[in-house]
Amino acid sequence: MDQLAERYDRSRSWLVAQAVREYVERETEFLAFIKVGEDDIAAGRVHTQEEMEAWIEERIARRSAPSS
Repeated sequence: MDQLAERYDRSRSWLVAQAVREYVERETEFLAFIKVGEDDIAAGRVHTQEEMEAWIEERIARRSAPSS
């Protein structure tokens, strides 16, 4: 930490505070994404594993098909 503080010309406490700020920001964003997913599930906006596999296979088939 001392090397970083010296490199950035900042105090150790500034580095710790910055790390905490970035952690809180990242975790807050992550929790917001989880909430969106939970809301989608509650509203029935979901797909089964089988539906997703069929969708992927269809996309692969379209990419593999010769272009006309």
